Amino acid sequence: MAFVDVALSEYGIRGRTTNVSRVSVMTGLSRRDVARMRRRIAAVGPDELTVRSKAPDVLHFWQIDPDFLTTDGRARDIPFDGDGMTFRELVRRYAGDLPPGALLKELRRVGAITELSSELLRLEKSYFIPEAHEERLLLSLQRSVRGLLSTLAHNCNIERDTPGRIERIVYSESLTSDQIDLLRARLRARIELFTRELDSEFASLEREGNMRVSGAEGTEIVGVGVFYVEGDD
Repeated sequence: MAFVDVALSEYGIRGRTTNVSRVSVMTGLSRRDVARMRRRIAAVGPDELTVRSKAPDVLHFWQIDPDFLTTDGRARDIPFDGDGMTFRELVRRYAGDLPPGALLKELRRVGAITELSSELLRLEKSYFIPEAHEERLLLSLQRSVRGLLSTLAHNCNIERDTPGRIERIVYSESLTSDQIDLLRARLRARIELFTRELDSEFASLEREGNMRVSGAEGTEIVGVGVFYVEGDD
């Protein structure tokens, strides 16, 4: 859909929309498939195609925007719709025109949000991990692999005028299978706790900085990545 959408909108001659035949040649799809995809794009619209990419932002800002926090700085339970601070308003601020119902359905499906008996929505997870393999790969490339390579490049740059960035690895080549099973379970619990603590600390610093989040301008991305390795020699 993305290829067809770009081919239709960006490769027309003299500013006109590309026709089906030209898109068929460019993409390798049949004219029938191009026409079908064009109808799907028109029906779905761009917003629903970005449900997953906007989901982390909504969860993140739910924990930071003062309008959606309790007096002790926790994410408030909020209604889906109505007056005041609602899930619909949260989505409007931080996910543009994304359909709130579509996003809510996805976040509930992955357990990031639960609906209470009082019809309020409660934030259960501060992170969003898509289940589709392709999406997980893209997310890893964007946030994990790129971040690690950036740190390695920085540390290997002999001409840099700033301190090196923290980059550590701990490993063993002599554990038994039973020990690895035990270690894997222990590390999962400790890393999940550690990353939740970091997420809370980041959120606290953003709140202290009084970054009125929808219009805030930060300096650059700052983050910490933790991953587990097994089976590689």
